[in-house]
Amino acid sequence: MKNITKTFIRAAALVVFAATCTGCIKNTNANTFIIANGTEKPVLNPAEISTAADERIYRAIFEGLVSPDPVTGDAVPALAESWQLDKGARRITFTLRQAKWSDGKQITAQNVVDSWFYLMENSKSEANRSLMGELISGAQAYMNNALPKEKVGIAALDDQTLRIDFATPRADAVQQLLSSAFAVLPMHLINEKPENWAESSTIVTNGAFKVSGLSSDGTLTLLANSKYWNKDSVSLARIIFLKKGADSSTFKDFKDGKISWIPDIPFEKIGEVKSNPYFVSTPKTAVHYYYLNVNHKTLCNAKVRQAVNLAIDRNALVDTILGGNGEPCASLVPPRKGWKEVQLPEFDVEKAKKLLAESGFAKSKDIDEIILGYNEESAIYKATAEFIADSLKKNLGINVTVQASDWESFATKRRANGFDMARGGWQSSINEPTGFLLQLVSTDKENAGRYNNPAFDSLLRTASRTTENAERLAILHEAENIAVAEDAAILPLYFEKSYQLINTTLWQGWYANPADIHTFSSIKLKDVELTK
Repeated sequence: MKNITKTFIRAAALVVFAATCTGCIKNTNANTFIIANGTEKPVLNPAEISTAADERIYRAIFEGLVSPDPVTGDAVPALAESWQLDKGARRITFTLRQAKWSDGKQITAQNVVDSWFYLMENSKSEANRSLMGELISGAQAYMNNALPKEKVGIAALDDQTLRIDFATPRADAVQQLLSSAFAVLPMHLINEKPENWAESSTIVTNGAFKVSGLSSDGTLTLLANSKYWNKDSVSLARIIFLKKGADSSTFKDFKDGKISWIPDIPFEKIGEVKSNPYFVSTPKTAVHYYYLNVNHKTLCNAKVRQAVNLAIDRNALVDTILGGNGEPCASLVPPRKGWKEVQLPEFDVEKAKKLLAESGFAKSKDIDEIILGYNEESAIYKATAEFIADSLKKNLGINVTVQASDWESFATKRRANGFDMARGGWQSSINEPTGFLLQLVSTDKENAGRYNNPAFDSLLRTASRTTENAERLAILHEAENIAVAEDAAILPLYFEKSYQLINTTLWQGWYANPADIHTFSSIKLKDVELTK
């Protein structure tokens, strides 16, 4: 009988293990995490964020009032150690912890206020500026040069206390503050060096890592920030962002242990890597759907809309039109921990025909022609529209005319309720249900189908004032069930998917999640158990 003993060893040191394990780490510092972060130049200024690659760098070097829990994505204390949301969800007060910039300067509540005004004035992201305008009382008017700073709803009450007044009740505010729209910036440095404060040789940070250098080939190197308030929780000594895309060379480097993580793998490249045991595929916080115009003579009937939902084979759509690049769905809200998705209606032509008969529009001659509009920028949009039109003709005898427009014309006509069915999509950088559902509120400017259900609107208003998160999510789920399952006010089709490579047998603290937000301070090498 063999004598078997067990030992534990840091995974990165296992050079012999690398010979039999795809994607192991070798010939690198044991506490270095190496990322193939795309082919664009690294962006250090949060005001200039425009891609997921920029967001990853931001999450490593900056920290806002709250950070995402690495597992759930929910907001947890970060620069703010606590907060109090008032009963009506119209105001929130944060207590900041004693934290410093990487140069040793203290971070104060006034620093946060000044940062947000800087971002209102300088952010290149229209989505981020809009989010600030929607959340903070007076912010939109300030950005329109119609209100002075003093009237905007953000104030430092003292060095450690920050107060925010909302434009409307926002019980989801803490989750919204996860966005880089609400970054906290080194204003002392910005005031001193307004033109070059975000250069690699100059920048100071408040996140778990600080900038060590940016090489001529675009490689950005970060080191653990010794001034970070929670430095003892950080295992990694170094993060390296390579200016390198997801291609065959990068995949080989991953296999050889020279790269730890390859995010943002294009769908057309996954054939090269999907057999790799460390290939990860997850739904994203991006959903595609069709608005249904409830003012249409036929689509105004809920049973007709339900029949339309049942007559679309989403699995076939994803398989044949998207080539597998999507996740069939019946929900507007992407998957998240603690959220019960609307159940996917089964593709059931007979049940769809029965519902159509019950609606009073059993015969196709009774149904007005449906105009289905889409923006022509993508061949996928065209193929999807034709698939939907063919399905409704074949399965229900409904005549659908497909109509393509350039984006500007399409968006204008869609917003004016000019289509019977119209392509739609919604994407968020955080996994929070509210934004996906607000577009179905009767008064929302994005409500292209003109859905109007007082019960749904009431639930959204109640959720906006409900400060207990589990209760709020339950209310939002009830609202989605009414609008999407019962009223069939919209036709969800599929979630986008993300594709990446990461060796989760070596790295822990990295978790797949739809928002694709990852907390680098939680990532560390596992101890691997060997038997010999």
